[in-house]
Amino acid sequence: MKYANLWQRLKGWIVDVIITLPVSLIIHKSYIGNTLVLSQVVFMIFEGAYYISFWLKKDATPGMMLFKIRLTSNEKLTLRRAILRYIGLYVSLFSLGLGAIWMLWDKNKQTWQDKIAYTFVVIKEAEIN
Repeated sequence: MKYANLWQRLKGWIVDVIITLPVSLIIHKSYIGNTLVLSQVVFMIFEGAYYISFWLKKDATPGMMLFKIRLTSNEKLTLRRAILRYIGLYVSLFSLGLGAIWMLWDKNKQTWQDKIAYTFVVIKEAEIN
């Protein structure tokens, strides 16, 4: 198992941000956007559904799939752990990114959200035909 590096993960995340950006703009420009807190909560629910559903069904978001990386764990990813991982994304970001760059010195290249949910991001193994 080979762990994904920071650049693979960052590029995948950027693709996911680009995919979710139009919905974010619609939410923030709509009448819901008049209340910043409400619009952010609505967007986080949408974004959470995006990430969590892809992690549970495909082990990867579209951005992760594009760069041939996937989520793995020692046991099946549950809805509870996927939700914890999503919350961990915000913990990592709100710590000025420290939780995300933690992988640079972690032996398993885990970010804080990985540690919270007991997950790893690995390079997808080539399929054998």
